[in-house]
Amino acid sequence: MSRSTGAYCTTGTITANSTRHWLRVYAANVRSVAVWDADTNVQVFYNDEGSVGPVAVYGLHGRYYAVATRNGDSAGSVQICNYTEVYGEPCAVL
Repeated sequence: MSRSTGAYCTTGTITANSTRHWLRVYAANVRSVAVWDADTNVQVFYNDEGSVGPVAVYGLHGRYYAVATRNGDSAGSVQICNYTEVYGEPCAVL
């Protein structure tokens, strides 16, 4: 698990599921989380309501990563998965 002592952290980049074209994102105890297309730098999902998961994001082709922002002084984490047991490295916001 990668760790960040800053205001946000970024997961590893993974490829969307090639059959169903989706990803799943989990975030616990964060202020916000976003999923970004690694090739075009376009945001494809955003939530500023705190923890999410699992949330499915559909219609995806290519490579993606997630970014989470810290919720005050609390530790949180974020991870993405492509439904074929390929997980992006989770990230802890400390």
